[in-house]
Amino acid sequence: MSIKVNTIATYHLPMKVFAPASIANLGAGFDVLGLALENPGDVVKIRESSEPGVRIARITGIQAKRLPRNSKKNCVTIAAENVLKKANVDFGLEFELTKGIRHSSGLGSSAASAACGAFAAMHYLNLKLADNELVGAALVSEMVVSGKHVDNLSASLLGGLTIVRTITPVDVLRLEVPPIEIAICTPNFELHTEIGRSVLPREVNFNHAIRNTANTCAIIWGMVKNDIKTIGKGTIDHIVERLRAPLIPGYYEVRHCVMDAGALGFGICGAGPSIFAIGEDPSNLSNVMKDGFEDEGIEAVSLVAKCSNQGAREI
Repeated sequence: MSIKVNTIATYHLPMKVFAPASIANLGAGFDVLGLALENPGDVVKIRESSEPGVRIARITGIQAKRLPRNSKKNCVTIAAENVLKKANVDFGLEFELTKGIRHSSGLGSSAASAACGAFAAMHYLNLKLADNELVGAALVSEMVVSGKHVDNLSASLLGGLTIVRTITPVDVLRLEVPPIEIAICTPNFELHTEIGRSVLPREVNFNHAIRNTANTCAIIWGMVKNDIKTIGKGTIDHIVERLRAPLIPGYYEVRHCVMDAGALGFGICGAGPSIFAIGEDPSNLSNVMKDGFEDEGIEAVSLVAKCSNQGAREI
């Protein structure tokens, strides 16, 4: 069923939208938890086109030259086109993408682009989609690029801490989060999501599943209570970390260094290779992680990012 769009001229002015990076899983909450960050993020500019459908007019920013301009392969336009299908309009949409998140870094790069496309299209067309409907519309893009999961995507779209109850149908819960700062370090190599998912087990140990469930609940409780010590304890993962860690050279050495430096929690951002640490002095922890990778002969960049209750938004 299509929705008749309000075609008042103001909806045809160019619009800019930002969608943030995110951390999926937070250790124990595999494919369930997603956390929006204040930075970095992607930006799209959207405007009306006389040609039907959607297209990318320009791509700038990080790794811009390697990103596809084909509307069937770009995360922005795949998501936007799925939203456009819900509207009854006689014009198309054109996008300019400024990429702020490195590809295959573990910080929800494809999800942020999809969030930009879906959110921009919805607001430009003056559609009123419920949160789960919007996440579901953008999910098509993630399915094409990195698989059927919405942890990064829901966080990037909605902000805060998102809890994925089900994917079919999409049922995502959202919590407000305190302004906790998280240390993040990205080693200078890519780890594609499909590789990170290829090592996942078909079956898990029952006791490990119980412990991960308990830790996931602890993360949620810690976010509600602004208790970083409890959040840190909750990041301990008994299922996935041991399988993905070997894909990140220097992982265990860096973990040892950062825990010795006072980290309360540590883990892999999504499928990696970015890693995160939670503690009282995130600036120091970010430097320790960077130095740890460089001691292993691996270049890396680090930053401190604050948790954010804002997801995709007009700027």
